[in-house]
Amino acid sequence: MEEAQERKREKYQELVEDCRRNRWKTRCMPVEVGSRGFASHSLSKAYGTLGITGANRRRAIGNNMEAAEKASRWLWLKRGEQWGQ
Repeated sequence: MEEAQERKREKYQELVEDCRRNRWKTRCMPVEVGSRGFASHSLSKAYGTLGITGANRRRAIGNNMEAAEKASRWLWLKRGEQWGQ
């Protein structure tokens, strides 16, 4: 997951620089939640940076993990269908 975080950081570097040129306070916090619902430490750290702590942080992380699992399951169930436009 650390490799994914680095790829995301590089992907958004230009956007971060554009924001800073506009004198906006900017922080890039790439997070990873795997398709099976595993949340990396980066998610907890990002919530902490945003001031979300304790039970609220645990609940938010749980919601993210559940959403990732549901989305992954939905994609698996739809794997044989043709994607439309």
